[in-house]
Amino acid sequence: MTTGFSNSRGGHAQSHGTATSPPIIGPAGKLAHIAIVSSGARGALGLSVKAGLEQLGRKVTYLPYTDWLPGLTGATFRGSGLINRGLASLSRPAIEVRLVAALAKAKPDLVLIIKCDDLHGATYTAIRRATSAPIIAFHPDDPWNQARAFRKGPAHVRADLQIRTVDAMFLWSRALTEKAAREGAQRAFYVPFACDPALHPAIESVTPEEEQAFAADVTFIGNWDAEREAWLAPVADAGFDLAIWGADYWKNRCKHEGLRKAWRGRPLLGREQSAAARVTKVMVNVLRKQNKGACNMRTFEIPAVGAFMLH
Repeated sequence: MTTGFSNSRGGHAQSHGTATSPPIIGPAGKLAHIAIVSSGARGALGLSVKAGLEQLGRKVTYLPYTDWLPGLTGATFRGSGLINRGLASLSRPAIEVRLVAALAKAKPDLVLIIKCDDLHGATYTAIRRATSAPIIAFHPDDPWNQARAFRKGPAHVRADLQIRTVDAMFLWSRALTEKAAREGAQRAFYVPFACDPALHPAIESVTPEEEQAFAADVTFIGNWDAEREAWLAPVADAGFDLAIWGADYWKNRCKHEGLRKAWRGRPLLGREQSAAARVTKVMVNVLRKQNKGACNMRTFEIPAVGAFMLH
């Protein structure tokens, strides 16, 4: 089996392992112990990476840095993004000190940062001094689509600093990889998304309860944005049995009454997503702005469970 990482700066693909030369399994060289900085939330990308590395025989220290940042929850503060950002900004220096201390104690051979693009430049320097380990980062969104005071975006304002500071940057889009190389990344690699079969299994059958809960002509799993509303509105207008699973932006921001009625009240993850795919005639996948020209996680998750995907 051959896997490749395309190095945009070098302009060629580096292949690791072939049919006659399989990848090394188990601790080897300087990569026996890897520290992952990510989130501990269910379904977090870092948890899937952790499982994969452990299957390869690596020791993994998992640091849920994202979960250490305080935030306000509950109906009282719903929509209080500025307050949450203010709290995070005040606490972030102390949280970053905690991260450096945890990495210094772990002494990993490699530090892998999954997004966590809010780190200050001094923190990267402190990590290197504390661990002597190279720092790799994977950004699952567009690092240049940054949130500002009055503009939403999936990336932090220091995301481009991360790209220039880490020893190697992994990005899921060839276009973003090339842009990172042009804008100062030490090394930039194209690494696409994938499906974690442990999180989203290819199930053989569903229960009657799952059939009742998830069956539909057309299903969309994902959060709202204006373009997705524009694509899905004609499906609802045509009278198809449409099911939409995602966060409550579908209720609060979607203007189309038919789509608001099609929203099932929550996101789907794990086996539930697999079950919905099995009992739906067509799974629709509409890429968001930051994924244009590339892919997202469901590009792989939907066909991996045996469903029909309109992409």
